[in-house]
Amino acid sequence: MDPMDSQMSLIDETQEVIKFLEDAGKNGIISENAMHSRMSACNNLFGVLREGETNAEYVLKNLGLLVGRFKKKNTNVNKNTLKVYKSRVKSSVEDFMQWSRDPIGWEHAMMNKVSVAKPEAPAPVRPKTKSKRPVVSETKEISLPESKKNVRHLSLPIRSEFEIQMTIPADGLTADELIKLQLFLYPFCKDASGDSAPEWPALSTSRH
Repeated sequence: MDPMDSQMSLIDETQEVIKFLEDAGKNGIISENAMHSRMSACNNLFGVLREGETNAEYVLKNLGLLVGRFKKKNTNVNKNTLKVYKSRVKSSVEDFMQWSRDPIGWEHAMMNKVSVAKPEAPAPVRPKTKSKRPVVSETKEISLPESKKNVRHLSLPIRSEFEIQMTIPADGLTADELIKLQLFLYPFCKDASGDSAPEWPALSTSRH
């Protein structure tokens, strides 16, 4: 193998894709909703990559394989969700590769798409509340194909300028599923380790 090829194979481009999506969202090139939806799909499928597979070209050529691996590890995920993940990862990696070749050209192309898109109705203004307790509210994400009867769309404000959006089964989560969600989010906690890390409360798994 050529030394340059060997060096390139060690570069984790999947992490660069995640950083690219974060920057695109922060700079307003894509919407925050699109940024979080794409990042969630990428984190899920990138999680089944093996050593030497973490480059953009490999991901793009083997999306079907990655979806199959993810499905094998997560047998409860339905086909519609897998299709959404595959589509979002494909768009994210393609945008990353185009941006890598021509950052300014890619940004202009994205801005042109936004300018010709049909404007959306403004979101309703939520009344301010004096309570400091986060309020979980029902919301709607147009891009997800699941029926309203089978899912609930939740929004949790965790900062004054930011909220977490998620979709859960209409009948709620089991204790095991709640633990999976906690473990999934734990790596994204920026103060989860070190001397200043808080003492994490144990999550009860008792059934009632």
